[in-house]
Amino acid sequence: MRILMLNNTFPSHAVPNAGTYTQTIEKCLRKANPDGRTEHCVLSPSGRGIKNKILDYIRFYLHLLFLPLSRYRLLYINHYVFMVPLFLKLPFYKGYVIFHWHGEEVISRRFIMKLLRMAAKVTMPKDALHIVPSEYFKKPVSKWLNLPEDDLEVSPSGGVDTAEFKPAEKQVISEKDTFCIGFASSLLQSKGADIVERMLEHADIIENKTGKKVILHYINYGREAAEWNQRFSRFKDRIQCWKRMPKAEMVHFYQSIDLLLMPSLRESESLGLVALEAMACDVPVIARNLSAFPEFVIPGKTGELLSAEPEIHEVCA
Repeated sequence: MRILMLNNTFPSHAVPNAGTYTQTIEKCLRKANPDGRTEHCVLSPSGRGIKNKILDYIRFYLHLLFLPLSRYRLLYINHYVFMVPLFLKLPFYKGYVIFHWHGEEVISRRFIMKLLRMAAKVTMPKDALHIVPSEYFKKPVSKWLNLPEDDLEVSPSGGVDTAEFKPAEKQVISEKDTFCIGFASSLLQSKGADIVERMLEHADIIENKTGKKVILHYINYGREAAEWNQRFSRFKDRIQCWKRMPKAEMVHFYQSIDLLLMPSLRESESLGLVALEAMACDVPVIARNLSAFPEFVIPGKTGELLSAEPEIHEVCA
């Protein structure tokens, strides 16, 4: 079978952590199609900034517009709402279609997104298969598509390759006199960067409980990165900033921490794949008790859940 995976983001040299989950999905498709051919049509960012983004989308949309869909027996489409040129072509496609919904395209209340969802819904084949990343995300997708929740399949965005993401060797684990807390999300307030800042301000509480110095490991990316780097800089003896890195190298980040903090506030957080990657590395996770996190953050086993609006004593407990 000839399969085509489509997505509006994919890792590039300029932005190595863009849409890394699609690499895993593509790997799964290849494994499921050993005697066939699996290809992709994706947008790989040429750089940061609005100018690069506009030019990237123009190139991507032109590619979609002239893409010969009839060559493929199966289309695996991520983020269809952003695939505007396909709205004109997909109604005439005769093969199989799988839609994988991931978050913002379903949840966003922006007017332009509502228009795009309306157009996308009209052009979707009635017999297509729909996949969501979590049980939590079934409800908004079911409501939007007017489909029973039981008609939706759950797949965690390709999942986690435990051959790559695994516990650290003893000599790699953080020093005994430090307690390393990781923040692997983009530097955004909606992702909980303010909670991380508050945790740093009250790090002495954690140090009194653990007898170890608290070190924050975080990754320098996100549209608010410059602001949060500046705010974190006052804790210079407590922070370790990592550069953006390809998915395969993220294992080193997880293996360097003792705990992953995921205080995201976003209802569009349809899964939180980095939390599963951390768990595969035997790192517990602290997350807010919302979206999909309660499905896999099990208190006392895989981590702990904070309230939706946590007080600082919860974060530092």
